[in-house]
Amino acid sequence: NELIGELLSLARMESESGVLNPETIDMGEFIRGIADDVDFEAQASNRSVSLIGAPTCRVNGSSELLRRAVENVARNALHHTPEG
Repeated sequence: NELIGELLSLARMESESGVLNPETIDMGEFIRGIADDVDFEAQASNRSVSLIGAPTCRVNGSSELLRRAVENVARNALHHTPEG
C-alpha cells in the first residue's frame, strides 16, 4: 500500500510540474545515509543494517523520491527480518 501511495504521489508530482527538477546525487553517500537511518531503527528490535561496498556513482534525479523508494525497500526488509 505504501509503495502504491508513493507511485501515485510521483504521478501527481509529474503531472503538476510537468518535469521533476533533477539533481545530481552521490549514490554512495545517499545509500550510506539511508543505511544509517534504518540501522538506528533496527537497533530497537535487536537487528542491524550494514552497508558493504557502497556504490561509487552519481545519478540525476529527485533525491526525495529516490529516498522514499530506497527507504521503503530497506524498511520492508527490516520488517520481515527475524529479530536477532
